[in-house]
Amino acid sequence: MSSSSSSGKGPSFRLSSQLSLSRNSYNRSQRGSIILVAMIAVTALVGLGGLTILAVRGGLTSTSHDRHKSVALYAAEAGAAIAMEYLRARVEAQPVYWTSVVAQRNLPAAALLPADLPGNQVEPDAAGLHPVFSPNTNAWYEVEILNNEDDPGFDDGPSASNPLGGGDTDGRVFVRVTGHGPNNATAQIEWEIQSTDNLGTRACNSGGETNDGVAVCGVFSRGISIGGIP
Repeated sequence: MSSSSSSGKGPSFRLSSQLSLSRNSYNRSQRGSIILVAMIAVTALVGLGGLTILAVRGGLTSTSHDRHKSVALYAAEAGAAIAMEYLRARVEAQPVYWTSVVAQRNLPAAALLPADLPGNQVEPDAAGLHPVFSPNTNAWYEVEILNNEDDPGFDDGPSASNPLGGGDTDGRVFVRVTGHGPNNATAQIEWEIQSTDNLGTRACNSGGETNDGVAVCGVFSRGISIGGIP
């Protein structure tokens, strides 16, 4: 009887052991799945965090770039205003006009940059100071004055009264100003001006041209017509 009883308990014990092993395997598998899901979630969060950092950094870079470009444009506009005052003070009567500030065939390049124009080509010093701008603005400008190529005096050679040559016989010149800002940012504006010595008043029509199509129209002030300002 004891043998029979012992053999009767054997299958029950084995089944219980198998169930216990199955539950342990299932628990281990479940724990492994949870760890895997957690690792995937952490990886996704790290990726999203990295993308957020890149987006914020890109936004800051873009904002800084825009600010630097704005400073450069501000510098160009300031240089343009100073250039206008400079030319108003130097325009002479027909047929001389701005002969004193142009060069034969607009060469050499250095001759196009008036050294006596306030602040021209002057970079901020080590202390961030500039003769025109506020300290630490990190802005400066370059002003070039060019004769128009269809001027009859464009090829005139040097003379005693005009060492650089290049007479301005039609009272038209171009002004190009390059503004510099932080981080090597630049902005450039260029326009044409014409002496109104023998033009009288020529107002712009609705198409932005002179009514007779002969001369540049624009704002007339102190003997200068400004045209082509972007």
